[in-house]
Amino acid sequence: MRSNRIKGKPAFSVIEGRADARVRIALSLVHSRGRVDVPPDEILEIEAKAEKTFFFSDTWTSKTYPLPHVQLTFTPRIGTLIHRLTSQIVGEALDIAVAGKVVISPVIREPQGLRESMSIGFCDLEDAIGLAAKLREGWRPDVSCVPVP
Repeated sequence: MRSNRIKGKPAFSVIEGRADARVRIALSLVHSRGRVDVPPDEILEIEAKAEKTFFFSDTWTSKTYPLPHVQLTFTPRIGTLIHRLTSQIVGEALDIAVAGKVVISPVIREPQGLRESMSIGFCDLEDAIGLAAKLREGWRPDVSCVPVP
């Protein structure tokens, strides 16, 4: 293990993996209150999307807005772990690391993972596509990133 200090944030340890290790880590969600290491087989989808649809249960209607974002979908086990962590850190940044390097530190605005997914919003679709590509480096290097309208 090695320790990193990023921009005055608390140090965190990175689990160094080997190609022959039994459990490979695709990405890690790191905060001083907890950490979720996500193996590749527990990531179901990483997509850059141009729009986001919101459903309103009181009126049974939906509305789609032009909101570029990266949607990560996980297995229920990982979704539960992410929800536990993000419920404790609303309003705080969460480091997302791939191969031991922090690729983004979004501020958690609401608990994530409840429906086994996590969304990271952007102002520009190109930025979302770029992040999705970085996140896929640890998941499936052979999969290219394309925007989903």
